[in-house]
Amino acid sequence: MKKDYSKVIYKRSGRSEFLSIRAELEQKIARGHTLAEIYDHHASVFSFGYSQFTRYVSRYCQRARRIVMC
Repeated sequence: MKKDYSKVIYKRSGRSEFLSIRAELEQKIARGHTLAEIYDHHASVFSFGYSQFTRYVSRYCQRARRIVMC
């Protein structure tokens, strides 16, 4: 989870980055991948950190989280 400080970060773009691949993320969560693995795989796409990623998952991936919890 190394942060790349050389890339340009646009304010308030994190949610749209997350939502653009939400379906893929939900599938990976349903298959049993850990959130750390998923974040590491997509860290180059995201302009936000792991803690914000977990907040987005809890807010926008409820269906996938319910499948895992059952």
